[in-house]
Amino acid sequence: MERRRLRARIGFVAHAPGLYPALSASENLEFFCTLQGAARSRVAEVLELVGLADVARRSAGKLSRGEQQRLAIGRAVLHDPTLLVLDEPDASLDSGAADLLARVMRGRTAVIATHDHALANRLCQRTMELRRGRVVGVPTRLRVVH
Repeated sequence: MERRRLRARIGFVAHAPGLYPALSASENLEFFCTLQGAARSRVAEVLELVGLADVARRSAGKLSRGEQQRLAIGRAVLHDPTLLVLDEPDASLDSGAADLLARVMRGRTAVIATHDHALANRLCQRTMELRRGRVVGVPTRLRVVH
């Protein structure tokens, strides 16, 4: 599969949100729609999905760190990828983080790096613990989140 087509199927959230602070929340998503070839009509839908519809016009630099993380998660699903790669996706999020992540992960495959065992157990069908780069024990089969 060609690299560009493969990248179009992946959504990524890094530890740093990677937003443009001078642009509003909606302008950030509109910009990434252009880069990812997604319809701009997705912006309002994604802002609602991540709970940021009320702050759509606020510049990303003035959002709280948790709101910035929500916006980064929104950016990752803007183009409706089939695979999500999430590095500490709950960083700076409030207590509703697991619900938000469950909503955005629904219907997708996700690989999550987290230190939060409870979150991993809630969101994932299988988990694997690494210590110093090595798998500890056998991957655990967990319940499916719908």
